Amino acid sequence: MPRNTKMSSSYASVSDDPDALDFRAIADELTELGHPMGCSTARNYLVSGLMKIAAAIASHYGVSMSDHRASMVARSPEFQMSMRMFLQDDAVVIRASQAQDG
Repeated sequence: MPRNTKMSSSYASVSDDPDALDFRAIADELTELGHPMGCSTARNYLVSGLMKIAAAIASHYGVSMSDHRASMVARSPEFQMSMRMFLQDDAVVIRASQAQDG
């Protein structure tokens, strides 16, 4: 997708969340952890993973989704934010569960 492509309600390359990392920061973090990666590669991995999640969710609800549509959903800031919120909430539940076990 070209840089600053207009999505349904906001730009996919811009985040209003101050805690969000851009692809350069993600690539730098992975490189520091021993996985050399450029920002384009980090973006491609993230979008690819989100496409699989979007397709799996659609399939769960009996909705057929083309690769193109899965790509558009995966690139949407709304979907990315919802996945972040879901994973963040899930991480809180896991930490709470581990604290009770420990």
